Amino acid sequence: MSNNLKNYKPESFTRGNHKVGVLFFHGWSSTNYDLLELAQYLDKKGVSLRAPMFIGHGTQPEDLRSVHYRDWLDQAEGELSLCQEMWDEVYVGGISMGGQVALYLAQKHDNIVGIVSVGTPIFMRLSVITRMLTPVLRYVKVMIKKTLFYKK
Repeated sequence: MSNNLKNYKPESFTRGNHKVGVLFFHGWSSTNYDLLELAQYLDKKGVSLRAPMFIGHGTQPEDLRSVHYRDWLDQAEGELSLCQEMWDEVYVGGISMGGQVALYLAQKHDNIVGIVSVGTPIFMRLSVITRMLTPVLRYVKVMIKKTLFYKK
């Protein structure tokens, strides 16, 4: 574990103080820590970035059990309102599940300037076996510790 990650506290952050900003969401089982480099880069280019920490993320894996996807959508709506107060132009974006949340916001709000959606599944074909096993899998507890695959 790098020193940067060891000292990281799971909370939302905003980088930059510009008139244009991106509300950018991390993916499922990830954290907004993955967005720090993007935030620094955009700040240098004159674009702010808001990276919320989704409810249930950045703590213990068990915390995700009590969270419903609607909680993340409601949180995203609140974050969008905050960003619209801070910036003249608001873009939304995200990685994987975060991209789905960004697409959800964009289809609801016509004052969003643009969308960045990275690695976002739109359609999934599930086999019959997968559909049958899905209800059972919620009782299976398998946790794999994440590590950084890149150097900070």
